[in-house]
Amino acid sequence: MNLKKILFTALLTVVVIYVISAMVLLVSSGGPSNLWQAFNPLYQHETWMFVFSWSLNDWGIPVMTLLWFLLFYAIFQIVDKTFFDE
Repeated sequence: MNLKKILFTALLTVVVIYVISAMVLLVSSGGPSNLWQAFNPLYQHETWMFVFSWSLNDWGIPVMTLLWFLLFYAIFQIVDKTFFDE
């Protein structure tokens, strides 16, 4: 793995998480009080932390971290095969 692949994958992963978080907040009934909160990364982070901590108690943060790493790995596989043919 070279640095270019890792950085490109990290950028795509952050964008995917940001878009998914905004979509979830926009369509949820108990979502943000105004639309700007849906696009605020700090509000998105607090929402994910609340959802995983509330639903899984002590296991919430490790499970969320594992899911983010799995998403990173899946995006890395796509990036590696699509953009970096060797």
